[in-house]
Amino acid sequence: MLRHTCGKSTDSPTVRFLLAWLAVTPAPQATENRLGFLDVLRGIAALLVALYHIGNAAPVGTPGFWWVSHSLLNFGSFGVMLFFIVSGYIIPASLERRGSLVEFWIGRVFRLVPLFWLLSAAVVVLWSLKLLPLPEWIFNHPFVVLAGNASLMTNFIGAPHLLAPAWTLPYEICFYALTSVIFVTRFRKTSAAFALFLGGFALIAADTFLIDSALTPWAHSDPNHVGNPVRVLAIAAIIAAAAALFAKGKGMALYAAGVGFVAVALFLNRSWPLHQAVIFLSLMFTGTVIYRMAARQMPVWLGWVTIGFVAVASCVSFRLHFKSWGGEDMLGGAWWTESVAVVVALAVFLAAHALRNRITWPAVLQWLGRISYSVYLIHWVVLMSVPAVPDSVPGNAILSLIVWVGLTLGFSQITYLLVERPSVRLGRKVAQWARDRFQLSKPAQPVIPRQASPADAPEPAPVLPS
Repeated sequence: MLRHTCGKSTDSPTVRFLLAWLAVTPAPQATENRLGFLDVLRGIAALLVALYHIGNAAPVGTPGFWWVSHSLLNFGSFGVMLFFIVSGYIIPASLERRGSLVEFWIGRVFRLVPLFWLLSAAVVVLWSLKLLPLPEWIFNHPFVVLAGNASLMTNFIGAPHLLAPAWTLPYEICFYALTSVIFVTRFRKTSAAFALFLGGFALIAADTFLIDSALTPWAHSDPNHVGNPVRVLAIAAIIAAAAALFAKGKGMALYAAGVGFVAVALFLNRSWPLHQAVIFLSLMFTGTVIYRMAARQMPVWLGWVTIGFVAVASCVSFRLHFKSWGGEDMLGGAWWTESVAVVVALAVFLAAHALRNRITWPAVLQWLGRISYSVYLIHWVVLMSVPAVPDSVPGNAILSLIVWVGLTLGFSQITYLLVERPSVRLGRKVAQWARDRFQLSKPAQPVIPRQASPADAPEPAPVLPS
């Protein structure tokens, strides 16, 4: 376990400056501050993804906005990468705070699934009424479409998306799975090692060593989604065996092997270019590194080295391997925009993290963060199903922008109140029931303790039902 000692290592002026800049001193009100700055970042990320899609749609789009979003900074990629860093920061902390794998997965399911199922069903209904366009081939394999979208794993099992922005959710769930596996092994606090390995792998080997790796036939989704299933299964089995070997106890070894095998096999089965997929995962683990630095669970110098290496490795990897996937408007069409998105996302997160205890975050941004999951998914449904204001109406471009953004925010507030919030509350009740029924451990400590560092507190034992 890596720990940051509080002795002579903090006497250096450089180290004191970095500690102050990163604001690693525990917050006086940890929960409120944590929710404040993370909600703001989620809100910014979701809004920029929505504005990227809406701003490049006719009649809203302008040559100037197109140039900025395709030649300078891809707002969509920036938002997604910021989301990934936020998840990397808070998901491991949430799991360790709960101290229970059962409660963790219950919380994740009730947080993500109900809204996704509702909106996926709405897309099918709107499509059947000819109010929303979908490619005709999308239902060529209805069982695969149903299984992929019901499980939220879509392109990880070769299924097309009913909700286009949902391509990020399989990466999130894969990270949850890998984090839970690491949680039950002896590598719980070695986040920097995982981030550094993934950054290096994206840089030198991702698109050569594992090129054309996949399990499912291309007919289910993407013509490029072909490969060597034996190689994928062999790699997944090796990693599963290693996870089991270093697990804490026999029960945890079984969990680590099973979940690790499935997570790695599905990750390698993605249809996204492998170097980009690895970069996404490295950014999540970099978010965890920032959390470990803030909680004084690792040396500050190692954290900064990791952050810098991942940023540089991502940029070089994009330069070496990037190919426009799905057309120029899918990912911005250039390695440069993706590289800028990585650097800016890391910089924005670090800046917000440094300011989290120093400023009062605007209420409107915190509100936007609370509804960010709805905004992220709903804006595409609105854009695809609500016609633009006709060209014959003066100012139709700005009016279309107002209509699409207004409906997105309005529907998002409704789904937050009627779907998301009740689902989260129900998830907490189910988690409480599971805790009582299976005698699970109680939450061990807050995310960032008020006085003591998590490194100095006893680690909660991973819990599965007996």
